[in-house]
Amino acid sequence: MSQIGLFVGSTTGKTETAAETVQKEFGGEDIVTILNVADIEASELENYDKIIIGCPTWDIGALQSDWEGLFDDLDSIDFSGKKVAYFGTG
Repeated sequence: MSQIGLFVGSTTGKTETAAETVQKEFGGEDIVTILNVADIEASELENYDKIIIGCPTWDIGALQSDWEGLFDDLDSIDFSGKKVAYFGTG
């Protein structure tokens, strides 16, 4: 398993492209695993001590649709001791 989980939702592909750039800059697939939030359960975040979240916004700041199913479940995750970074595109 890689050292960093990069969780991303992307409708047009721009946020996914940004995630791939982050992955490359951090050292590639051995260091950063990109996970599409449309395909995972919130509990996947518990598998990583280092987390990057990539999320676009729509209209006037609406949540991107891939995150809608996962967003409410984030409250159930214990982020204690985890390092978390966030980037947004819009």
